[in-house]
Amino acid sequence: MNQTARKLLALLMKGPQLQKDLPRLLKVKRPTIKYHVDRLEEEGLIIKKIIAHAGAIKIVQLELDKLALPLIRKILQLPSNKRTLISGFTYDPRIQDKETLKLPDISRRLLEKEGNKLDKLVCFTTPLAMQERERAGLPLIDRYISYPFETYQDPSFADIAKRELAEELTHAEIIIDITPLTKIYTITMLQIAHLYHLPVIYIARNQSTCKLIHF
Repeated sequence: MNQTARKLLALLMKGPQLQKDLPRLLKVKRPTIKYHVDRLEEEGLIIKKIIAHAGAIKIVQLELDKLALPLIRKILQLPSNKRTLISGFTYDPRIQDKETLKLPDISRRLLEKEGNKLDKLVCFTTPLAMQERERAGLPLIDRYISYPFETYQDPSFADIAKRELAEELTHAEIIIDITPLTKIYTITMLQIAHLYHLPVIYIARNQSTCKLIHF
């Protein structure tokens, strides 16, 4: 990636910009700006939004795709030293297996055993599972993302996942645990991670041991 593209990404790291202002801000000719904007959009690093029309002219705002922030930070050599684990847990009252409530704690413990320093734990869960985890007296979670269980069985969960992951990526790099919840949850997280080159883990469990698998 050349210097102009890097300067453009660095500018957008400070916040959204109007495309029409970029030639002045970057001191680069308009056709060159258009070329790099189109390339960065194709590569999934930036998003173009039409925010207004002035006659036949479209007013276009540019912003970073927050899900691509780890790659953008790498390009700009601005690594984040903070790490957030995205995990989850659920609870089925018919089975009453409270071991599922402990999945985030197992994931955190195995990652830290490998030398990964984690600054935050974020969990997708359900209102019922949150209540059961509190009753069980398990360690506190930094942030709960709570939806009815049916949400994790619906393909529309992909939009929720992207929004929530993008929010966390503005503050830190993330590691995604695909062990908990439903097949839709697992498939969705794997698809997002593959598209944006995000690290993924899975906890393989048997009766006596838990093994951490990296994707």
